[in-house]
Amino acid sequence: MESDKLNLRKNTALFWFTLAIPIGIIGIGINFIFNPVGASTGYGIPIHDPNSFPFMWIKGIRDIFLWTRHTAIFVYWKSEGDCNSIRHCYFYSVL
Repeated sequence: MESDKLNLRKNTALFWFTLAIPIGIIGIGINFIFNPVGASTGYGIPIHDPNSFPFMWIKGIRDIFLWTRHTAIFVYWKSEGDCNSIRHCYFYSVL
């Protein structure tokens, strides 16, 4: 019965909130690729210099790549059904 509490199910808020975070950050990365001026202004650092756009594109690519990887790991570990794996995945993503 105790191990049942550690299983992550699709009908729980934890599952959907855990999946919403990487999807939101992937959206931010896409915004930085297609709209670098608007995205940087939305972050509170308006950058209008075209020479700075490659740095913002790299930030967008990094967000998309890292959080897509994070989502793939989440889905893989979801098949295992272990909440401790999800906890470790977030911990190492923050590092």
